[in-house]
Amino acid sequence: MPSPYPVFFSVVLMLSLGCASRSGELGRAARSAMDQKDVPAWSVTTFDDEAGFQRRIHPTIPALAQQSVGVRSLAASRCPDTDLPVRVWAVEGETIISPYTGRAYIQGPTGYFGPKARNEDGEITAFGGDPLKYDLPPAQARLMLDPDDQQVRAFLSIPGNLNQQYHFAAVNWCRLYPVFAEKLGEEWQQRFAQAVAEYREKRRPSDGEREHAPMASAHDLVGEPGELLGGGVEDGGTENHKTMNRTSGLLYAQLLGDEAKISGYPAPEARNIITEMIRHYLDMLLRTGSGEYDSSTYYPYSIRGFLNLYDFSPDPATRDMARFALDYYLATYGLKVFNGYHTGAQKRGFTSGFGMAEMEALLWAYLPKGTTSMESPPILTIQQATTDYRPNRVISNIITKNVELPFEAFIARPTYHLRDHNAFQETFYCSHAFAMGSIAMTMVDNPTQQTVWSLNIRDRDGSRIVGGGQPRFRSPEGHSPYDQVIQKRSALILVTGQTGPRPEGELDSQQRQRYRHAERELEHLPLDAPVRERIERGPNLAESWLYLPRDVQYTRRGDWIGLRIGDAYVAVRPLGSGGAAFIDPPEESDDRRLRNLGRYIVLVSPGDRTGFVVDVADRREHRSMAAFLREVENRTSLNLDAFQEQGVVRYTSLAGDELEMRYQPTRLRAEGTINGEPIDWSHWAGGGVYKSPYIQIADGLMYVTDGREAYEVRITGTGPVYEAAEVR
Repeated sequence: MPSPYPVFFSVVLMLSLGCASRSGELGRAARSAMDQKDVPAWSVTTFDDEAGFQRRIHPTIPALAQQSVGVRSLAASRCPDTDLPVRVWAVEGETIISPYTGRAYIQGPTGYFGPKARNEDGEITAFGGDPLKYDLPPAQARLMLDPDDQQVRAFLSIPGNLNQQYHFAAVNWCRLYPVFAEKLGEEWQQRFAQAVAEYREKRRPSDGEREHAPMASAHDLVGEPGELLGGGVEDGGTENHKTMNRTSGLLYAQLLGDEAKISGYPAPEARNIITEMIRHYLDMLLRTGSGEYDSSTYYPYSIRGFLNLYDFSPDPATRDMARFALDYYLATYGLKVFNGYHTGAQKRGFTSGFGMAEMEALLWAYLPKGTTSMESPPILTIQQATTDYRPNRVISNIITKNVELPFEAFIARPTYHLRDHNAFQETFYCSHAFAMGSIAMTMVDNPTQQTVWSLNIRDRDGSRIVGGGQPRFRSPEGHSPYDQVIQKRSALILVTGQTGPRPEGELDSQQRQRYRHAERELEHLPLDAPVRERIERGPNLAESWLYLPRDVQYTRRGDWIGLRIGDAYVAVRPLGSGGAAFIDPPEESDDRRLRNLGRYIVLVSPGDRTGFVVDVADRREHRSMAAFLREVENRTSLNLDAFQEQGVVRYTSLAGDELEMRYQPTRLRAEGTINGEPIDWSHWAGGGVYKSPYIQIADGLMYVTDGREAYEVRITGTGPVYEAAEVR
């Protein structure tokens, strides 16, 4: 089968497998297309840094090939004579031999990833956990460098590995199978097809201790018709799990032949079912947005699945759907990227600025502009290192902020399974020196993986990320139900408050959430209490914490604190009645939950009602910190007369915006006005999904522009349709 790998890796594969390079053909077509004046702006051939991209992905395959293969799925035990570790292929209860003393002993529990069962032929047929999430990419990399690697070929033939067809494994198998199946032989292909045909399991392979928790129905590659991406709300899988399962199931159904079965479904039936599931999901992205929105952790997994379809599907309509999905992820995520790092709200992710999340690494490989050059570049995924997909020039300009700045964006976010449009309301602002984004929350949903707000400031060494709130998680990541925010452009008001008395009568949805998750009264601690005590008690304290870079320079002027961070000055006004102080957490901790806390200096503002006003400005607009703080004193106004009693903050920002926030002690989302107009949460983003100068999404139509070119795309009954549009 033709290889879809880029030119560099195609050379390796052509030499080893004797196959032609579809990528080479596409590369030539791309170069030819670039010479044409009528290439549409949405074409992948408009990507303009192919040579740079090839340089950046060049180290990936050798680096992946250096990683271990098969080690994590060995059974773990300890030699009874030496207490030294022993790792072997064994199932619990089998007799094994110590490699140190030769003593025979019985293998105990094999560990999370270890072997779990053998068949009558002595072959291992099942493993625990999700080892092929990690082991297949280096296995494939080794085959790319040496297709006759006997150790890898044997590893790939273990029945227990073939049987691993859950999401994280399947998305990797779908990268390996199209290129190496023929080389691995007809018998191997038959065994692989049998594993795909039979795959169904009531197991959560990536959920740690919950691996064997009860499930309403088994997971498989096709899914449940009638459910979003084939997975129900209760335990049908996360959004990225479902995209990996469905994209893999569809590719198998297209590649294995009509006589094959996919999780028990005849391949033609599976193709029809999954194609419609994916088409429906893509249409929903243009009507509600993504439930796992802007996840720096999990978007890359969904992207891997669609890269597989884009590169390997023999069906042009399927490749078109895959391209649209990839365009959507990169364009919408990229709208909020500043200086190479994501800014603002995320569902199931957080961008810290300390190194690169996988999504930032993916963007760096395509478009490194604005990010710091690194001595040790990130190891990319095998999917990205071997794909023909490229972000088009309009999306590229949005990601790199080669657009007119500043700008605002308003985004309506759905509930996780896309059942309710505009459940959460997001604001984003981007300038030349910084970006800031926030979201109004209306429910507590997976709060440890929710980013509510962040400030991203360009610095000579990269980006500095600031965030904060009630220290339930002692991290700028996480949603505390005691926090509420509103934002207008470069100004943000964050309020942390106690929960009020329970209202009489039936509670509305926000009230139910508030009293379910935040009925407990927060505790008080003197501002001069020991740092370790404050950190230990942090989750239950009536305080607001602002997490700042350790090398931040600050100046106090009255009640304001001026921060110099990178290319910006930040004015911070603590709102608590008990003063405010900086604390210096230990830089190292044995507590895994606190390891990142030591990267910050923390500004603490205690009180039953507390929080911060944050106002940000480009340093180039002010001669000095002193001049900046004088501007804050002269041009802003803050009225806290009704704050402690009624939770009302009135603030006029440096930009001249008038913000009035009314904290809601029985709900999760504040009320208020901006520039005299009531905040209309119910009609956010103009009633659509995205409202911004560069991306607009509403009623099933997506408009994308960089201010120079524009196009629109919608999902029809047969897939995406792209059309040129006027720049608005």
